[in-house]
Amino acid sequence: MNVRERWNAGKHVIPPQIKNFFGDTSLLKGYLDLYEPRQQQLQMAEIIESSIKLGKHCLIEAGTGTGKSLAYLIPVINYVVDNDTKVIVSTYTKALQEQLVKKDLPFLHKVYKDQGVEFKYALSVGSENYVCRRRWEKVVKTGLLPVYIDPEEVNRFVEWVQSTKTGLRLDLEFKISPDLWKIACRESDFCLHNKCPEFNNCYFHRALDTVMKANVIVCNHHMFFLNLHNPRKFMPSAEVIVFDEAHTVEEVAVALLGLDFSLRSLKRVTDSIYNPASRRGILSRMEDTDPEWVKHVRSDLGSCERVIVELLNEWVKVLGTELTIKRIREPLILPGPAVLQLKHLQQLINTGVQYSKTWEDEMELRAIAERIDGLIHNLEAFCTQCLDGYVYWIESEIFNHIPTVKLYAAPVDVAKILRDELFEELPVVILTSATITVNKSFEYFKNRIGLTSGKVVELLLDSPFDYENNVVLYTPQHFPRPDGEDYASRVGNELVELLKFIQGRMLVLSTSYSFMRGIHKLVKEGVENSGLELKLLIQGQGEAYKLVDKFKSHPGSVLFGTDTFWQGVDIPGDDLLCVAITRLPFAVPTHPIIEARGDLIREAGGEPFKEYQLPEAILMFRQGFGRLVRTINDWGIIAVFDPRIQSLWYGKLFLQSLPKVRVVHRIEEVQDFFAAKHKA
Repeated sequence: MNVRERWNAGKHVIPPQIKNFFGDTSLLKGYLDLYEPRQQQLQMAEIIESSIKLGKHCLIEAGTGTGKSLAYLIPVINYVVDNDTKVIVSTYTKALQEQLVKKDLPFLHKVYKDQGVEFKYALSVGSENYVCRRRWEKVVKTGLLPVYIDPEEVNRFVEWVQSTKTGLRLDLEFKISPDLWKIACRESDFCLHNKCPEFNNCYFHRALDTVMKANVIVCNHHMFFLNLHNPRKFMPSAEVIVFDEAHTVEEVAVALLGLDFSLRSLKRVTDSIYNPASRRGILSRMEDTDPEWVKHVRSDLGSCERVIVELLNEWVKVLGTELTIKRIREPLILPGPAVLQLKHLQQLINTGVQYSKTWEDEMELRAIAERIDGLIHNLEAFCTQCLDGYVYWIESEIFNHIPTVKLYAAPVDVAKILRDELFEELPVVILTSATITVNKSFEYFKNRIGLTSGKVVELLLDSPFDYENNVVLYTPQHFPRPDGEDYASRVGNELVELLKFIQGRMLVLSTSYSFMRGIHKLVKEGVENSGLELKLLIQGQGEAYKLVDKFKSHPGSVLFGTDTFWQGVDIPGDDLLCVAITRLPFAVPTHPIIEARGDLIREAGGEPFKEYQLPEAILMFRQGFGRLVRTINDWGIIAVFDPRIQSLWYGKLFLQSLPKVRVVHRIEEVQDFFAAKHKA
């Protein structure tokens, strides 16, 4: 009997109270052998329960080890069971999604069921995460697979498609190349919906039906905001939303509202029409329709590419040879000929609808026309700068060995949008993360995301981990400034000296690709000269998750990373014993979006460094620090080589943002700590 049936039959069972789940007499102790009561976990659960009852938004910073997922899942499950309603839990990383739907929610489902209470849960992901039976069967029948895809990988995938019950990429037990997945996955604008011969067996629509009936829906931030703008398209409406990994909410909102245009994005669309190299595309299926139309389309494809290349070459000249990125402050180059050519191609594609012999071809042609419309919109918006409150810039890139540029536009400030469309519209939004406060205050985070109303409850919880005894922070004295000539060589030498006794198991975090590559080279030389047998991995050698897997599987590894490796990387246990931070993670002040945000603050009479750049750097620093200790038994070393953390006024703010740790300045002290811990 489901929740609604229980209500209708008058047999509703009241779920256990929050306090029954936590503490010495916890229900959880009967299911988890290693369960230990944590006061922080109980406090978090109680304040979430209270905020839901009061109809208030809730901000919670909870350090690593609090047990955040159970602390928010239990009160929201109680809420949906009590009120026969729905809750959405949104995360940033796929790893956390997987933990929730494959571990935490199945576990709680059993606990509640044993108490006579039931609820339904489901995962909502983009449709491109599902295999499309129709598309894949067509690929298999025609044999139109790119020659560069490994045949063995194809065979494994064929077997999986034949046996899978979900068609969900997350359920693959082996890694699949993006090229193969793109050929097989569902693309929403190419979907035939109920006219598809496989509609009744469609993995995505089956999953969508499950999501709509669920009480607890798990999704990522991107999917949540898509659904916010398209209500009930991907998920049902919900009165309570939980954002875990909430420190990324602003970043995702900016990305979703931004736009771009490039030769690569054009090629994705033209290849769906026809790619001469692979002989794939809709024209390959319509060769025997109207010969003149096919001829005109092929000719237009070449013309489009030439005109777009010419336009982007003009932007290459604007960028110049010395820069890789440049802000565009006013309209410089009108896209007239390029837009006219794209519109002509779009018209031809629309004309082709009358020649299509199947509903499938007609739908695909209409979808391609829509994609061309999107290209036109993005190109015109960038070149005319018609979007108020946006910043515009160009970046260099290489596509098919051709130097070109990518055009970008993004909103400078999303606070008002989030305030109006999220916090003013939804009754209860719960945001939690290990890093959303600056100097123990939520004010910076609230201002960035537009949560300025009075109906907010806040809770700041320390981690239950013993950082003071398990972590040392090493900041060598008399170190050159990051802009000094010998800074890189000193960092390289320090890393090699640390590696002599740590023997790998080190994550080196940098703030730029060029510095990361330089440090990697210096450490490689130092390791070879010292006779150390270590495996050096560097971002760019493959997908991030593959590098992390290699790092974990080889104890004598050093992983060099930037950007994404500062957050979301989870390497618990003795696989990681040292996190080295080469520089304090200040964003490049000349990056267009950083510069534009600074301009906005300055216009309001503020100071961009104090009000934006410094808080952002502190939050990222805390994220980097958080890579080291992931479980209660973890220990290790944080090495910070930026002397500004000791010498400048704001350095103490970085240190104050961390849990209480022992700070040392001599490498001998680090070695003594390591030896004592290693022996224990």
